[in-house]
Amino acid sequence: MSTVISLKKVANNVRAWREHLGLKQHVVADELGVRREWYVKLENGQVGFKVEQLLVIAHLFQISPEAFFKEKPEFDQQKNAPPPN
Repeated sequence: MSTVISLKKVANNVRAWREHLGLKQHVVADELGVRREWYVKLENGQVGFKVEQLLVIAHLFQISPEAFFKEKPEFDQQKNAPPPN
């Protein structure tokens, strides 16, 4: 049996992780090479993520990309938190 994860769920998990780590939206946007306004749309589920973008975000957050596809964030799986900016 397969599980379907919505874009909104992935976006919510990305936001939850970013907030948990104390990172600002502009920091993640800069890392992705996009404008903050566009990144806000990503977090709101208004535009889709590219696989490469999720990989960059996961690397920045120092977590497995699979963490974005969980039903809810599991913050205890984090390796080492990046320094807040």
